[in-house]
Amino acid sequence: MPRWFNTPLQLHRRWKETKNQQNNKRCIQGQYKLLHEIGHGASGIVHLAVDIKTNVRYAIKELNKPKLQRQYHSELLRQSGPARRRRHQSSSSESSLEDTLTLLGVAQSKRRKLNENDDNEAGINELFIEESNLLKKLAPHENIVRFIKVIEDPNYVDSIFIVMEYAENGIVMDVTPHSVTESFSDTQCRNVFKQLVEAVNHLHTNGIVHRDIKPQNLLLSSDNLVKLIDFGNATTVSDTLSYNSTGTPAFMAPELLKKVPRNQVQISPTCADLWSMGVTLYCFTYGKLPFEKSSLLDLYADIQNKSYVLFAHALISHSSSSEKVDSDLIDLIDKLLEKNPTNRITIDKVMSHPWLSK
Repeated sequence: MPRWFNTPLQLHRRWKETKNQQNNKRCIQGQYKLLHEIGHGASGIVHLAVDIKTNVRYAIKELNKPKLQRQYHSELLRQSGPARRRRHQSSSSESSLEDTLTLLGVAQSKRRKLNENDDNEAGINELFIEESNLLKKLAPHENIVRFIKVIEDPNYVDSIFIVMEYAENGIVMDVTPHSVTESFSDTQCRNVFKQLVEAVNHLHTNGIVHRDIKPQNLLLSSDNLVKLIDFGNATTVSDTLSYNSTGTPAFMAPELLKKVPRNQVQISPTCADLWSMGVTLYCFTYGKLPFEKSSLLDLYADIQNKSYVLFAHALISHSSSSEKVDSDLIDLIDKLLEKNPTNRITIDKVMSHPWLSK
């Protein structure tokens, strides 16, 4: 699998291996025992954990504080412009977070947030843990992973833990580049995608963009409800830093890959979520990605310039026969994978599309 397919974790290998070795001995806040690693998201390692009092299982994402701080500094520098970047690079490498924020012109109110300390969910502020901040503010929805709480355990000073519900039945589809997996039937495809549409509509209605929609970020609960997970790249529509090439490359929208000055961008970032939904729906239908290249540059070029292939039949890898793809389904994929974001179908029109209403 190409290294760039999954969003890189960028965690130090030794740190990760040490944490894995210690999992069977770790108990967070005296309540949650970490059992083993079950995956990773855009911003941290995900563990299966059990509440030692109730025996209820949870998914706990572990975030590395130093890594989050480096990411935030890097994003500030990237947004600050060449002059301020040069000034920062010429300053001492030992400068404090406060000095860096002052240098980059971050508002005093935001700097105060970085130094606030909450006894219950203290530590990294909302600027660092946007994921938990968004999930806390978002009204519960049956198709979005349920947020439980944030824990900062003094025994693990470099970590912060986000406790979420555990979806027992795992990911809906595991798609990898240059391979074909078993596609969904029309009924399965509609059932899963309709729940994804409900989740994304809930996010967009609340002014949130996910920015990393893909089959691997859709889990099934014990009662087969679809759960959208991994809000490590999510942000608010109004966030001035939100419009950038964040997410998994194979699912990125063409407009995210163009070098357009940020002050000239007039497109809502919700459009990129619709593109990612189109790539996801294509995967459900054909069991493969619409754009595949061995190099990242070639992949980006294809996403921006090349037409994808709509086959007459689904590619069902474990069956001797193929199922004909509904023409309404092909129409929906075509409208989601519209390269011009201003002409791309909206979430409202997706919800009323004839294929979903069948």
